[in-house]
Amino acid sequence: MEQRHLSRPEVIVVASRLAVAQSLGAIVEAMGRKAACLTSPGEVEPIVEAGPPTIIIVEWDDACDALTLCRRYHGQEVPAVVVLLRDDTSATLLDAFRAGAIDVWRRPISVSEFHVRLDQLISRLSKQRRHSTIRIGPCDVDPTTGAIRIGDNVVVMSEMERRAMKLLVAKAGRCVTSTELSGALWGGSRTEVARLRMVIHRLRTLLGDGGDRHRRLVSVRGKGYVLIPEIAAQSSYREKKSSA
Repeated sequence: MEQRHLSRPEVIVVASRLAVAQSLGAIVEAMGRKAACLTSPGEVEPIVEAGPPTIIIVEWDDACDALTLCRRYHGQEVPAVVVLLRDDTSATLLDAFRAGAIDVWRRPISVSEFHVRLDQLISRLSKQRRHSTIRIGPCDVDPTTGAIRIGDNVVVMSEMERRAMKLLVAKAGRCVTSTELSGALWGGSRTEVARLRMVIHRLRTLLGDGGDRHRRLVSVRGKGYVLIPEIAAQSSYREKKSSA
């Protein structure tokens, strides 16, 4: 299997002052967790697109619009947004929670309290993710984003690969037509056969489903593709096809 999985930041820290972001990031790194330190909410999206972190910690002040990030990722399993409120801000806890923050921490906050809060939150989110992800071969697939993890590593995927995986997972065990996939990836009614085959080939490689006999991402001749969450389910799917 082609090894394309890399360690991605588990935590993104956003603060309008770089020194603040770096000091918080240093605390995260001291806990053995990889952090990315940013000074603008606009810098977050490219990192999330490359492989969603578990948590975004954003300091709320006049120069850093935490509400934008809360609303952007509200309702998604990852990343979850934690808002840091300074004592001198006019914002309220209710404002942050209404915008979609998973938690709100008041600054100043001690290092020990930061450690405990972050560890507990990541542990809770990890348990939730394990319960909601779909296991396919060596991979855990997040149905809300299409992101693939192998162990603690997020697999590097293109936007097309992630969107295709998200659609396949949403209809796991059922045929997704080539027209559906092509439309979701490139728009229009024309089926982009060659381009779609390349995306499917790369997904199969990521899932460890290479070779001539595909067990996890199965072709349905003349129709499309079926993602099989459990290898054992493939035999029952074939029985249904043959009896239909």
